[in-house]
Amino acid sequence: MRKLLYLNNLDKLQNFGCRSTGNSLKNRLKFFFDIIEYDGIYSVLNSPGWDRFAIKPVKFGGIVPYTIWNGLWNSRYKNKDLYHKVRKIDALFGGKHDFIVNNNPEQSLINFYKIKNKFSELNNLYENILAADLVCINGEGTFLISNDCNRDASYYFFIILLCKKLNKKIYLLNCMIDKYAFEKITTTAIKFFINYLSMLDGILIRDYKSKFFLKENGIKNIEFCLDALFQWENLFDKFSLNKINKNPMGGEYILISGTSASGFYKENIVESYRNLINNIKKFGIPIVIIESCIGDKFLKSIADEEKLIYINIERNLTDLYQYICNSYIFISGRYHPTVVALSCGIPCISLKCNSNKMESLQKLINKEKFNIFSSAPTDSEIKDIVFNLNGFIENYSDISSGILNSIEHIKLESCNIISFLND
Repeated sequence: MRKLLYLNNLDKLQNFGCRSTGNSLKNRLKFFFDIIEYDGIYSVLNSPGWDRFAIKPVKFGGIVPYTIWNGLWNSRYKNKDLYHKVRKIDALFGGKHDFIVNNNPEQSLINFYKIKNKFSELNNLYENILAADLVCINGEGTFLISNDCNRDASYYFFIILLCKKLNKKIYLLNCMIDKYAFEKITTTAIKFFINYLSMLDGILIRDYKSKFFLKENGIKNIEFCLDALFQWENLFDKFSLNKINKNPMGGEYILISGTSASGFYKENIVESYRNLINNIKKFGIPIVIIESCIGDKFLKSIADEEKLIYINIERNLTDLYQYICNSYIFISGRYHPTVVALSCGIPCISLKCNSNKMESLQKLINKEKFNIFSSAPTDSEIKDIVFNLNGFIENYSDISSGILNSIEHIKLESCNIISFLND
């Protein structure tokens, strides 16, 4: 079997999609390739936002000896002030605490070659690329175009450059490419992203809008393929699937989750969700709240006030699937829980998030017969949501069957991931 280096699984993160999608994609690949897995956290090391998952810190240059830095880094949550002060002082004297330079993959590559032999995690990455016949990146959540390229994208652009230097084919899978929703993206930023994406040997895209956008910008060898999580069943053994198939409430319930845009609506999102829930209560159907990411924590206070069942993200993954797969209707601005619900034929009302992914998903499955609502729905939108709910209830069987038929049709259109990688 050919060796495939698989990057960006993300399954160590709490987010529902991260805990599921990377492994679902890996399960599709492992029957045809010998998988070498290298989680991005090994190379993220001391990057802000990811360092709590890292094994060891990177540091080169500066005046603080590495042994002292390593000790500070290991106690960085107990001694935050000291850690950050020493880091700032070290940086003043040229200390680098991450080999990745945002917006500059070429410099990241130079830094990598300077220090890779000093850090086993980085040398392992190099050796793994050399040992692989091809490299694949799980693109889930990583490639949102922004004016200030985020660390994730900067890291994988560096990976693309490294693979090209080592003459290895590299593919981006299970991906959506879109402009970040909360910025006015410049043409310079778009060109920057397109430049590095054009170096890939192939891109499997999970929505047609992304495919059109890339083709419009001159990217070739793009194919559509449904999100890997539409085949979520392969994550579980028979015992777990039997549990998932048992309704935890014993009857119908409306499941509500948050949105990846919640941080941008801090002033009104709690009140908006509270009004939404109070209006949905009129149907007399039990309501359950589920976290699908730590950004959904704002829902806890509402659940407590309204005395609703609250399923937190720390729960076993089987429990989370059980509540999603047995829901009657799902309301959410979270992409991957909605994918799972739709895969079960569950009617979904979608809220906007940090990109076009919810609109693209609804359009993909329900064609033109759908509505997308604000991340924090207004009173007028809540009336429309109630109207939609009423329609779902009155025509439930037909709507559910239509969803499943649409998914089966799209599966026929989906390219074969294995033949795509073997071309």
